Amino acid sequence: MSPPAQPLSVVLADEHNLVRAGLARLLQSQGIHILGEASSAEQTLEVVSKSRPGLVMVSLTLGLELIHSLRQIRPDLPLLVLAPNYSQLALHSALRAGANMLLSKNHDIHQVLQAVHILAQQTRPHLHLQRRKEKFISLRQLRILKALTSGHTNEQIARRLNFSRSTIKAELRQLFETFSTQDRGQLISQAAHHGLIGAST
Repeated sequence: MSPPAQPLSVVLADEHNLVRAGLARLLQSQGIHILGEASSAEQTLEVVSKSRPGLVMVSLTLGLELIHSLRQIRPDLPLLVLAPNYSQLALHSALRAGANMLLSKNHDIHQVLQAVHILAQQTRPHLHLQRRKEKFISLRQLRILKALTSGHTNEQIARRLNFSRSTIKAELRQLFETFSTQDRGQLISQAAHHGLIGAST
């Protein structure tokens, strides 16, 4: 007689306590074990490094760099990313960083549970972008966006990130085109709307 199957263990990573509490109740009602919780990128990496979750549910606003880091330390780990608002830009940026799937936090509970079970059963392979022209945000551009929120000039950003000023200008031009914006304030606002940076980053 084979031993009973172990329940799926999940790590929840979201900056909001209420969101984590709601997700925990939902998953536990389905017999899913909450292995750990985290409210920051640093905590998430620590929890995942010290445990062996079967899946991580992570908020997009904790950063594309976190998704990339999780994929680096656990290449086989299913990553379900939750975004404040669903958009093709958020989707493709998350997938490029290493996510398996992205859902809006506005999806109903049945869709969230379905996504969890799909990834846990590994019936859906890691998603790859099929079209090269899809818009996405690179990790370099994300770092520049975060520096912009602090009010830094191009020269200050270049020094801070160890890039040339011409690189910063080129990346900013690409960001303005990607978000269809014309100034830095609009750019930051749109990036926050898509969940690529926190509203208070």
